Parts: sequence; structure tokens; C-alpha cells
Amino acid sequence: MTFPPPPQGQYPAAPPPYPGGGSSLGEKPPNGGAAITAGVLACIGAVFGLIRALGDFSSLSDRGLDVLSDFKWVVWLEAITSVAEIVTLLPGGILLFLRKPIGRWLVVAGSAVRIVTAVVVYSQLMSLVNNASVLAGPASAGRNAGMLIAVLSPAIATLVLGLLPVTGRWCAWGKKTAQGTQLGSFGVPPGGAPGYAQPQQNPYQQPRQPPQQW
Repeated sequence: MTFPPPPQGQYPAAPPPYPGGGSSLGEKPPNGGAAITAGVLACIGAVFGLIRALGDFSSLSDRGLDVLSDFKWVVWLEAITSVAEIVTLLPGGILLFLRKPIGRWLVVAGSAVRIVTAVVVYSQLMSLVNNASVLAGPASAGRNAGMLIAVLSPAIATLVLGLLPVTGRWCAWGKKTAQGTQLGSFGVPPGGAPGYAQPQQNPYQQPRQPPQQW
């Protein structure tokens, strides 16, 4: 009685780990608390930016503002900054929730614009206050600086959270996960797992003979 020979081929012992399947290999994803908090603060900042923009443009349309001609450019600066906050913070917050790196930088840019504008406006107001002998003084300047920091605390927190390295890693992890979903089931690309060579037919192998019948 004759038995057919076993098939011949090349089978490596183990394949190398495939990139993109980090979660299946036990790699822990980064913490998204900082990024999510930055996204929430960015969306809230965009809402307040819309409210400020409506108020600033309403003030610019008021003829009574012409009396304070030296202060009018400050209102224009605030109005433009509010519009910039809307177009950066709102899309940036949404994209940050989706783990898009561009969303992180939009949030950082919108927060930085708000902080710089507030400092410029504060400097202009302080120059006007110093011209009034009744309101001028170190105590008044200290109180105003404290109020400025309190008002800017959400923007400062958003900027710091957006610049944290863990926020960048969280966005990068989302990109890596999106690439891993394109590999197919269980992270294996079409055509087989990497590192596994397909069985090759031996050109010198004789054709397989059917088993003989008794």
C-alpha cells in the first residue's frame, strides 16, 4: 500500500509584528483626557467668540462710538479676533475629537490669537486709565492684571492642553488606528500575513501518483 507524499513548501517559524496592529499586540493607547478637554474648551470659546463678534459689530454700527475715535480701532481688533476664534476654535475642536492633527493646531492658533489680542487691548486700556488721575495707581493696575488673567484662564488652559505632548500622541494614535483598519481582518493585509512565504512547488517533484488499489 502506497501513501501520497506530503506537500512541500517554505513555512517560517513566526512572522514579524505588523505595524498598525499595536492594540492587538498589547500596546496601550495614550490618554485622551487632555485632548478632549481642549476640544470642549475650544468649542465653548467659539460660542463666546460669536457672542463677542455680534456685540462688537453692533457697537461699530453705533454712531455714538465716533466720539471715542481713539478707542474705535480696539473694537475693530476685538471684532476681527472674535471672527478668527470662530473659524479656528470650532472646526479645531471638532477635528480634535476626531483625532485629526490639524484640529490640534487650529485650537492652539485660536487660543494664541485670543491671548495676544487681550494683552494688546489691556495695554490700550491701561494707557487710557493712566491718563485719568482718579483711576491711576499701582493698586488699580494690579486689580486689572488679575482680572485679565482670570478672563484669559480658559484660553490659556486650552493653549497649554493643546500643546501637551500627550495630545499629539493621542492624535497620532488615531491616525495609526485609521491606517490599521485598512489592513483587513485581524490586521492582515490581503494576500497573506507579512513574513509568511507562500508554498512553492518543487519543479523537480514528480507528479503525485494516486494510491494503488488493492
